[in-house]
Amino acid sequence: MFVSCPQAIDGGLTDSYEVRDEGPAGGLIFYDDNLGYDFDGNDEIENNEKNLLSEYRYLEAAPSDYNDGTDNPYYHIFGYTRDNPSGSSQIVGTSSDFGSGKSNTSLLISSAPFYTTNSTSNSTTTNSYAAKLCDSFSYNSYNDWFLPSEQELNLLYLNLHKKDLGDFHGVYWSSTEATVNTVYVRIFTLDEDNLFTRDRDDTNRVRPIRAF
Repeated sequence: MFVSCPQAIDGGLTDSYEVRDEGPAGGLIFYDDNLGYDFDGNDEIENNEKNLLSEYRYLEAAPSDYNDGTDNPYYHIFGYTRDNPSGSSQIVGTSSDFGSGKSNTSLLISSAPFYTTNSTSNSTTTNSYAAKLCDSFSYNSYNDWFLPSEQELNLLYLNLHKKDLGDFHGVYWSSTEATVNTVYVRIFTLDEDNLFTRDRDDTNRVRPIRAF
């Protein structure tokens, strides 16, 4: 449902949406910062569970997973970062916080090149890593997408997948690093809340999101 009720936000006018509406980019709204979300499950949205996005009101998920048109179009690595081609893998300092996906993605891209393996004897790099794919994604002329943080990815599961929306399948990358060799993922085929890590050279699905 689209609600054509203009509201003043950040000094301007924007259209108002409800959670699970179709968003302006053609995806699905999964968070409204004015309303927040009951993250702790105590049946009350407290002050620290809303107004979490410093510059935006809504989060919108792309209508489908990233597809690169190859023979295995939905599965992509996260990739490894190093201080030099023969150096050890390193962590760049991403966050799990809600609202950090956009800055995580920028931080990851600024740490390129990304390597396909953690082996110091292999210096093969790639531009087809999860954060870069989201950053370069364009849909309906919108090109401001990013890789969700671990907490944002979890809300995709709760607010869309559990409502049978979004056409999610399998395991999804977050933009939140766990160690120099692993990254947090969400397994959408499991009903219970879960938090797992996968090696950075595993291939998993990517769902871009955007904030506005």
